[in-house]
Amino acid sequence: MYKAGMLKNTSNGRFHPVIFRPAPFPGPGPEKVLRYRSLGHHTTGFAELADAEASIVEQGWERVDHLAEWDGQGIPAETILLPATA
Repeated sequence: MYKAGMLKNTSNGRFHPVIFRPAPFPGPGPEKVLRYRSLGHHTTGFAELADAEASIVEQGWERVDHLAEWDGQGIPAETILLPATA
């Protein structure tokens, strides 16, 4: 299952779900931490945060606590670290 966070476009105020995939550390990493890289984002976005969050649920992605600001330029690429679950 993909993880999904949120981007807020600061140029127009729209919310864009961003999807993350597992991406192991390139070398030894911290214990009990998993690394994820962004895979893509909803390009049109949503005017309301609730609508963007609903789209995450509809897709079956797992929502993670991640909200980043983005200026709407270029393609956003992010790495996040999440605790490993047993």
